[in-house]
Amino acid sequence: MKKIVSLLLAVILVLSLFAGCSSSKSGSVTIAVPNDATNEARALLLLQEKGYIKLKDGAGITATIQDIAENPHNIEFKEVEAAQIPNTLKDVDYAIINSNYAISANLNPVKDSLIIEGSASAYSNILAVKEGNE
Repeated sequence: MKKIVSLLLAVILVLSLFAGCSSSKSGSVTIAVPNDATNEARALLLLQEKGYIKLKDGAGITATIQDIAENPHNIEFKEVEAAQIPNTLKDVDYAIINSNYAISANLNPVKDSLIIEGSASAYSNILAVKEGNE
């Protein structure tokens, strides 16, 4: 049986927090997050890592907005289809956007974002082949 070997670590499609343009005066902040299970959890984990929210114990990669245990900044979350989030920047205060969608919207995840997932993200893409087919 041939082993699968890693050829290279491909581009990491990180999540980044971008500033929006909402003119809301409600006193609360609205953040658009991806509405699919994996990316919503990643967005919430990123916000928890940066101290904006606290998730219930054990929420992890299955976290949803219902798993927010503490929200000291009274953030309102707007769940949006990931590819559409760049289009919501005019309607929200902040948005967490996957890199591929940010780039498609002419945003630079490294230069334009306020927060970015670390390069040691568990969501890296790895190009792999069967041993001997390198």
